[in-house]
Amino acid sequence: MRYLYRFPPLINVLSVPRQSTIFNIMAYRAIALDFELWSHTRKEIQQVYLEHFIILLQNSRYKKFNSRRLGQMRLVRKFLFVLQTTWYPQDTIPLVMDALKAAIETHFSKEETIKPVVCFIAANLHEGLSVSIPDFHI
Repeated sequence: MRYLYRFPPLINVLSVPRQSTIFNIMAYRAIALDFELWSHTRKEIQQVYLEHFIILLQNSRYKKFNSRRLGQMRLVRKFLFVLQTTWYPQDTIPLVMDALKAAIETHFSKEETIKPVVCFIAANLHEGLSVSIPDFHI
């Protein structure tokens, strides 16, 4: 976590994670939500980066406020897009999934969660699945 403590005004993870909040929306959108940028960092930094979403959404005293802010930034959709890319190595995907789960659980709504997840599943279901439809005779 010490990597993110160096720049708390930008990344919003404070030395006391329970107090962490999103207060610089412009910087947060430009830097913290640039998943491609963070995918080029060392694995330890990627881990802390992905864990910071869990801190903001589940552990922070201001988790409801953070959830609304991240919901407005379409965090669930961004995570689903990341899963469709090759930006992160396979061993980092469980961390992405944990952060996605935190985002889904804290900002569960039809428009921001259910529709994007269903669309993601429908769009990616065909890749590894071969379904044979039996012939029906009337």
